[in-house]
Amino acid sequence: MNPLPLPFNVLKTSRHKLMQILTQSTAVELNATPGGRKNNIYWQAGHMIVSFHLLTYARCGIALPMPESWPNLFRKGTSPADWTDLDKIKKNGKVSLPSAMELGNVAEELIEKMEQDYQSGAFARFEPYETSFGVVLRSFEDAFLFAHLHEGIHWGGIYGIQKEIAK
Repeated sequence: MNPLPLPFNVLKTSRHKLMQILTQSTAVELNATPGGRKNNIYWQAGHMIVSFHLLTYARCGIALPMPESWPNLFRKGTSPADWTDLDKIKKNGKVSLPSAMELGNVAEELIEKMEQDYQSGAFARFEPYETSFGVVLRSFEDAFLFAHLHEGIHWGGIYGIQKEIAK
């Protein structure tokens, strides 16, 4: 039995909504950085996906189930301004930005994989981690639940950008 059914369902709903935004928004809307913002909707989406998996898979010593270049594009401390020189963020080969459709598809697909991996016990080993919020994560379950808070922050960023560009 899965002791995290509601959090997985919340994540599936969140990722489905993210897919809708990525596929129904124009390139201009996805790449807008209004009001002096550093990041755009496209980066927010990629950051949510990458961070969730860095907090879970990486802390368990498991390779990230996504293209190897994505963490360099979307991890904490990056921004779309970094993408002007993709050579700077190359790691072991060619780097290209994923399409909005690819980001959305991977966002949804990875949740199914994560749920299967969780059911199989793949996340038993976890390296504790203190977040920038000062919360100490001691297990996959801690990280999984904390990652929901992190995503909520970035949903606020997405909705804020949407509100500003709708003006």
